[in-house]
Amino acid sequence: MRRAGFRVTDPQVYVIFNRELTPDSLSAIHMHTVAGFVTGRLALTEADAEAWLANLRGRADEGDYVFSMNRYLFLPTAT
Repeated sequence: MRRAGFRVTDPQVYVIFNRELTPDSLSAIHMHTVAGFVTGRLALTEADAEAWLANLRGRADEGDYVFSMNRYLFLPTAT
């Protein structure tokens, strides 16, 4: 950003934290995206992805689920 003529100010962290797996949670959307992406890569099969999804659902059913993702925000201003 500096090389492009901007000064970066006001850095902030926006935390997305899901303690439960609900259909409308970001983690529910991401887990299906990840499962679809990894299938066929590094010898991972659709069955592997489904087993991983089942494990996550099992963790949620037992109350042992957590998802956390940080997003970093910066305010660029022209110098």
